Amino acid sequence: MAEYEDCEVEYEVCEVKYDTITETVLTKSNKTKETFSSRKLWIKIVILVMTVSLVCSVLGVTITYLVMREELCCKKTPSNNSATADQQISIMSKKLDMIQMKSEKLTQQAKQVAFTACLSADTTVQRGHNIQFGDIKTSLGVGSLTELKSSGRFTTRDYGLYQVIAIVKSHTDAAAFTVNRNKANIMAGYVAQHTDRGVGINFDHIGIAVVMVFLYKGDTISVTPDIEVYLHKETCLSMVKI
Repeated sequence: MAEYEDCEVEYEVCEVKYDTITETVLTKSNKTKETFSSRKLWIKIVILVMTVSLVCSVLGVTITYLVMREELCCKKTPSNNSATADQQISIMSKKLDMIQMKSEKLTQQAKQVAFTACLSADTTVQRGHNIQFGDIKTSLGVGSLTELKSSGRFTTRDYGLYQVIAIVKSHTDAAAFTVNRNKANIMAGYVAQHTDRGVGINFDHIGIAVVMVFLYKGDTISVTPDIEVYLHKETCLSMVKI
């Protein structure tokens, strides 16, 4: 009987130990499950945070790119367009100027300018005085030749290359004369000696001076004798713009 009671006591002790062990195991198992669940939750949170951070970074970069692009488009494009427009206007202006210059040049070259004027009558002209050509034979593109008649000067209205021909018919022996541009000698002419050779007769002779000269607007042409000369009305001045 005593042995039976001892065994029963031992059984109860064992049962208590079993329950204790079982409870301990269950407790640890629950803790392990809770720990595992907690770790999974933290991992999810970390992944979510990293995803959100990545998305924010991408959005930030995208927004920055768009803003910079917008600034570049807004600032540089109008400037470039303005510069291009100014350049085109400048080029067109230069082309128009060139066209105008060429047009004026062609107009000047195409314009015909010519005249022939002679003395109105035989006359004596003093040394250094302009010969006055009062008889206008032909006139083309020169307007009025009043100055040539009154003072013996022709003033150019159109620039260009001119041929000047001065013909002097003189009764004076060895008469010399000059063609002048703005009072400066550009060509000399000479009437050959023609004395009476002892027979009491003096002959009229002709001297010719021809020169090509480029004249600007406002330049003058005149003919002056180097000595006092007696001139016949066949003394003439002709000019033509080449």
